[in-house]
Amino acid sequence: MDMLDFVMGIGFAFVLEGLLWSLFPTQIAQVIKELSERNPNNLRLIGAGSMALGVALVWFVYNTRLGG
Repeated sequence: MDMLDFVMGIGFAFVLEGLLWSLFPTQIAQVIKELSERNPNNLRLIGAGSMALGVALVWFVYNTRLGG
């Protein structure tokens, strides 16, 4: 994996986020409002879990590409 793959991944994340905002602006605004009312420790736990899942996914794809 090189820097170009990393930049492409970030670009893809922007595409997905933009797609969601363009298709569901009202629903996303509601979700953000609801998240702002939650316990920060719960949000931190969800964020850490999401980050761990993302790292595991990247690790899996990276090792699959090297082996294949």
